[in-house]
Amino acid sequence: MGCISGIERLIPAIYEAASAPDGWDDVLCEIARMVGVDAVFHAQLPFGRLAQGRVWAHEIDPRHIADFMREDVIGHSAYAVLCTQMPVGKTADVAQSFSDPRVLGDPAVEMFLRPAKLVEGGFGTASRDDEMIAPLACLNSAVSGALDLSQTALMRELMPHVGHAARIQARLARLTGAFMILSDSLNRLNLGVLSVTDGLSIRHANAEAERILACEDGFTRRLGRLRLADAATSAALRREIAALSGQDAGTPPGCVFVRRPSGAPPYTVVVAPAGAVTAVGGAAAATLFITDPVGPTTLPVPAILADAFGLSATEAEVMRLAAMGRGTGFVAASLGISLNTARTHLKAIYAKTGVNHQAALARMIVDAFPPVRGLNGVHDGAPRA
Repeated sequence: MGCISGIERLIPAIYEAASAPDGWDDVLCEIARMVGVDAVFHAQLPFGRLAQGRVWAHEIDPRHIADFMREDVIGHSAYAVLCTQMPVGKTADVAQSFSDPRVLGDPAVEMFLRPAKLVEGGFGTASRDDEMIAPLACLNSAVSGALDLSQTALMRELMPHVGHAARIQARLARLTGAFMILSDSLNRLNLGVLSVTDGLSIRHANAEAERILACEDGFTRRLGRLRLADAATSAALRREIAALSGQDAGTPPGCVFVRRPSGAPPYTVVVAPAGAVTAVGGAAAATLFITDPVGPTTLPVPAILADAFGLSATEAEVMRLAAMGRGTGFVAASLGISLNTARTHLKAIYAKTGVNHQAALARMIVDAFPPVRGLNGVHDGAPRA
């Protein structure tokens, strides 16, 4: 009964290791103690690229693991071949699995078992599918000897749990990879993307949304919630989100214009069902797609501004930065010019365009070039008449 209760105590830790793989070290240590062996080895090896797998081991020098993971070792190891063929859950004897010449000449023996003086014990396949194999081995030195029947029975009882945890861990890794791809894709968008609850708690914000929030010009973040400068607009946004509650991705989106205290042109906010963005940020009621008409990805490039408004190349760069709401200090530092030079350029821009403050510059550009969601914010048409 003592051994069974020990296994029952160990099982939760095995499944915890599926979501926190660093926990395998403690799990293998406890397996070694429970089974009564010198070392324990567990791996998750993708088929076709075994050298890219993950290995956890107790009482084995990491240098030997590194040698073992070299592709020329695993690819030619008879033990690796056996693990891909033997029934899942079956335990084989390490020393007697092959005839002596095959054991002595096996690369895994030379680079993994022999350096650690591990020549006895049992091993088997805990899990195997079309993508991955997960072996488990309980190993002894020549002094400790092979596993007896009770040790083998314990190993077999543990193996299904180790295998199930390995499958869970592999699925989580694939999901994590998909989440990272989705998150990276969202960060490449020229639009701000915010995933929010009906109470405006922010579940996820892409890079452009983070930039917009940091400007604190119409939108702010307070204690993890989205705050709008205008109460009426905030109420309108909440109504749009409530109308989409529980709707599928095919539901027509709503639209809200968010005014900005700076006087810059308002943000356009398209309110859509939560959709795939919830895969990154968790449960949400809606996804907000925010267009900043004077953001760095939507404003025309300086060359277009220079041509449209009769500016020099430097004046066009100053105009673009000023339209974003940047102060003259930032403009000077960005362009490598003095503060006085930046101010002189700004005065010249005001004289040529007939406006006298930055918000008016922004509105003039937006009127001439409505936001276009093109690559890098480049506008490929003439200014609007």
